[in-house]
Amino acid sequence: MTENNNSNNNTPSTTTRKPMFRKQHYDAIGKLIGEKIVYDVTDEEDYSIIEAFAQMFAEDNPAFDKVKFRDSIHNAHSKKAVVVVMEVLCCFYME
Repeated sequence: MTENNNSNNNTPSTTTRKPMFRKQHYDAIGKLIGEKIVYDVTDEEDYSIIEAFAQMFAEDNPAFDKVKFRDSIHNAHSKKAVVVVMEVLCCFYME
């Protein structure tokens, strides 16, 4: 006689599911967005891309912090902007 024990079932429960993404993923993706996307929160397309990622991460992980994610995008974009300005200035002074 076999006993049907649901506690040994290998099907994951939705309440105990681990998030697919973690902080290191949020940081890496935020950095990538900040470096590769022309980051302008007043631009509807840029804003919608950022919000789509933020919404996906928030649904995946209740501990996700939208503010920190946006900060990582902004910081990466700011660093990229500084590098571009330095490159322009170097070219300008070398002429």
